[in-house]
Amino acid sequence: MTKFRKPDQHYIDLYDRHTIQLLKEFESKFKLPRGLGKSYETDLLVKEKGIHRARMKAVTIQGWMNDDEFKDSLTTEVSIPSKIKCNACNSIMQFEGHLFEDMRVLFLFKCPRGHLPKKIIYQNGNEQFVPEPTCGDCGDMFKSKAKQNKASRIVVSVCNGCGKVETKEFTLTSKSIGPINENDRERYCCYSPTSQTFMEGLAEIERYMSSVETFERQKVYDVNVVEKLTIPQLELRLCKVIEAKGYSKFGFEKPEFKKFASVKFSVQDPSENTDKQSVKTLLKIIKLELLKTNWRLLAKGINYRLAVLTGELRAFESDNDLQEIAEEIITSTTDIKE
Repeated sequence: MTKFRKPDQHYIDLYDRHTIQLLKEFESKFKLPRGLGKSYETDLLVKEKGIHRARMKAVTIQGWMNDDEFKDSLTTEVSIPSKIKCNACNSIMQFEGHLFEDMRVLFLFKCPRGHLPKKIIYQNGNEQFVPEPTCGDCGDMFKSKAKQNKASRIVVSVCNGCGKVETKEFTLTSKSIGPINENDRERYCCYSPTSQTFMEGLAEIERYMSSVETFERQKVYDVNVVEKLTIPQLELRLCKVIEAKGYSKFGFEKPEFKKFASVKFSVQDPSENTDKQSVKTLLKIIKLELLKTNWRLLAKGINYRLAVLTGELRAFESDNDLQEIAEEIITSTTDIKE
């Protein structure tokens, strides 16, 4: 009796043969015209599919082995029915093979003289009858005739009701399966199941960047690095460094206390600097001096008119604001220079 369970190499070859065919077909869809060279994108896509095939190889092969071992266990527990006769010539039919339906074993018999149909027999000797095909247009029965040669069997069916004709051809010969080309196996079946696909690599980079961003957001900085200046302290400090650079008459206006404390300032530039030069120089001085403090120049910057420069400063006092300033101080790579 034929054993369904084959040597392990049979299943390995079966899986590899399918992998080679699949990847070759996939590769041909993206093949570049002659003369354009090798496509990196095509190789990348083939590699993606090759890795997925490699990951499924072990579990698929084991599944095939288990199925065939189960079929062997079923067939060893039952006996082949005997004295099954052909309806056409009454000859004893020959056992051709097993069929499986759910958890049951069925037996296929053929007439030694080639008469059709073949018979499917249950374990108890009863015959399984395949329903006669019906017409999809009118629902009536078909009357069929078959012609057969060495290569194929052609079945022509004519509907008894509407006359519809259907022709089906069945190939009787199968192509011989030769050994696998080892060069193909080396090329298409060489991927490791633990290899990382391109998309998985991108996803890993994305996860890493996300974790870095999360870490940075959760990082707690020492707010003690921030100099918390009062308005008089700030005015004296800025006046000293600004007037040391050639500006004059630096001073604050009356402060405003709303959600934030803010104060406007003005200063004069008696030099021959242009308005752009004067604003740029003052901006550098103020930003550098305020870097380690809890004060910042408002985004609208510095205005210049008739050698008088004006702007507005804001104080930050909440824990969150001081955390952000502490982070800026610690991680700053500012290019502001004196």
